[in-house]
Amino acid sequence: MTSQPQNQNPTPLRVVPPTPETPEKQPAPSPAADVPETVPDTKSAQSDSQPARHRWLWVGTALVALGAGGLIPLPHHVGGDATLKTLPGQRQTIHMDRPGQVQLWVEPHQEVQPGDVVLSIRSEDLTDRLAEVERSLLQEEAALEVAQQRLARSQQRLQQANEELRQAQGRLDDHLADMRAIQGGTGIPQTRQFREERGAIEAQHAGDRYEVERLQGERQRLESRAAAIAETLSLLRQEEQDHQDEKRELAEMVEDDLIGDRHHLIRDTNRELRSIRRQIAEQEGEQEQNQARLQQIQSQIRGQEASLNQRHHQANVTREQEQQVGWDLNQQRMDLQEERDRHHNERAIASNEVETATIQVQTHREAIANHQAQLEDLRDREAELTKTATISGMVLNQNLDRRNGAFIPAGEEVLSIANLAYLEVTAQISQADYHLVDEQQPVEFRMPNQPPNIEYKSRIETIRPLTNRQESGVEDVFEITFRIENQDNLRLPEDKGYVQIRTDNLNVYQQIQHQFGRLIDLPRFFPWVSEETS
Repeated sequence: MTSQPQNQNPTPLRVVPPTPETPEKQPAPSPAADVPETVPDTKSAQSDSQPARHRWLWVGTALVALGAGGLIPLPHHVGGDATLKTLPGQRQTIHMDRPGQVQLWVEPHQEVQPGDVVLSIRSEDLTDRLAEVERSLLQEEAALEVAQQRLARSQQRLQQANEELRQAQGRLDDHLADMRAIQGGTGIPQTRQFREERGAIEAQHAGDRYEVERLQGERQRLESRAAAIAETLSLLRQEEQDHQDEKRELAEMVEDDLIGDRHHLIRDTNRELRSIRRQIAEQEGEQEQNQARLQQIQSQIRGQEASLNQRHHQANVTREQEQQVGWDLNQQRMDLQEERDRHHNERAIASNEVETATIQVQTHREAIANHQAQLEDLRDREAELTKTATISGMVLNQNLDRRNGAFIPAGEEVLSIANLAYLEVTAQISQADYHLVDEQQPVEFRMPNQPPNIEYKSRIETIRPLTNRQESGVEDVFEITFRIENQDNLRLPEDKGYVQIRTDNLNVYQQIQHQFGRLIDLPRFFPWVSEETS
């Protein structure tokens, strides 16, 4: 280090100092002595001006370098204060619908799922009243069932009594008509009936004979049809056997790889074979029907022959009954009148029972409707006493042990549940930065003392102006929103922080102009600034 300044100093020592002994050794006139003194002064001034020029050169170079460096684009960010909120529909706040003692079933920061019971309100009076109404409802329903059964039996007895009365009255009317016919000289009705029965028997005998002949003819036609069906079935079965043989031959050809298993001959053979089998089934079905019809006709023929024999017996019976008719007519009239009066009384009793049972059913139904309305109201009130989670999330409240078992008045908030997987960030940005911000730009939410390994990066979703600046507390701002993934639920709603928005690169001059423009409206005083910017 000492050698370097020694190498630099000899050069100025040789240039600057003159030798003082030279003019003393050489006597010279005073004019001659003045000339060598002015020459060293001129050289000294020139040597002093050279370092000054070098300094100005270095200053100019530095200024040019700084000016050029200011034109290099640099990363630029804008930011603002931000607040965390829950996403729409992802927060549930539970208030007291009515005053009461609260039983909490959750703890602070507990995760809950939809349908989980989070709290209940104790009401012993409501429980007792609910049990009483349910007990009364069961009693009334049991009484209604008994009354309905009684009403059904009464209605059935009334219907039966009406039918029996109608039949008894009809029988009595018919009997009186016959007796009036006897008194009119037209003959005894039963006697006339017996004669008509004998004529009818003879007519039925002729009809039965004709029916026997008709059935025999139909039997012959069915036998002919059965023979034709048998012949057709024989032909179809032979044709079925031929197609089965052809199918086996085609199967052998398939095994020998002469044709494919989807060859059209195979499909046609299978289709014709199915058609023949369907025809065989139809013919066999018709054959079974014909056979059943033949058996039915044989049975009918035997029945008609038995009926012919019975007709002969009935004709003999009617002759014997004609003698008994006159004795029985008057006794039958009295019996029919007595029967008619008895059914009439039974109908009156059954009608009174139906009316009484109807009133009882209506009374029980009204009581049940009243109890059901009371029960529905009580159950609604009971359901309101049990609060369940409607979303999946975390319990945000603290110090829940102070509320558990405490009496809480109506309208007071008890619990707040929020889904913290994703949170919405609302940030207020200065209006001076509006032209630098756009949707889908990268943005990051940060908080003071945030760990370096946790980042809340996202992209801007919405940009909207604030309609009420006084409420926001900031003049000339706009609002951006985006959502972030809340890792490990570290962040809570209403947490405060700030955002940093990555914008396009700006050089130093643009950044200085932008920051200065946030303080003073430059285009208002210097219009060309806005023109240059545009």
